[in-house]
Amino acid sequence: MHDAHSSPGPEKAENASLAEIGPRPGATVSKSQFARMVGISPSRVSQMVQAGLPVEINGRIDVARGRCWIADNVDQGRSEAQKGSIATGQTSFRFGSGDEKRAIEIELSRIELEKMRGSLVDKVLVERAIFAAARSERDAWLTWPLRIGADFAAEIGVEEAVLLPVLKRLVRDQLHSLAEIDLEIR
Repeated sequence: MHDAHSSPGPEKAENASLAEIGPRPGATVSKSQFARMVGISPSRVSQMVQAGLPVEINGRIDVARGRCWIADNVDQGRSEAQKGSIATGQTSFRFGSGDEKRAIEIELSRIELEKMRGSLVDKVLVERAIFAAARSERDAWLTWPLRIGADFAAEIGVEEAVLLPVLKRLVRDQLHSLAEIDLEIR
């Protein structure tokens, strides 16, 4: 009989060394054990099972087949990281961690470069410029009947007092219909 401070027996030492080298070929493990082995959450394993990760009849996962499935079915950047881990017997990858961060960093760098080149402008500044231009155009149209009213009335042979209210109403109607156009700035 061994006390708590004695060294493990030969059987325990053998089990410890087997655990270090990984499961034997054809070994099956539970979904939660597989999740720990490959460094993902049990819920992610369940998602993968729904996506086609092979599962034995008893609900367990063959470790070698599972790792191969992940290598073949996870996006290229992730599968490359995992293939190295499979070859060494280590599983140090995590789904979504580095790839997503790297993609965001690349996108932010691209945006900064486009800003420096002048091919990317601030949306708020564009909206302000469009609003100012539209207001200026509206004001010009609102004063247009007063500017051309006398000449137009004389040219068509109508009194200015009769023509001016009609021109003002028509211009306002046109401006109202233009204001209903939704300008989408992306």
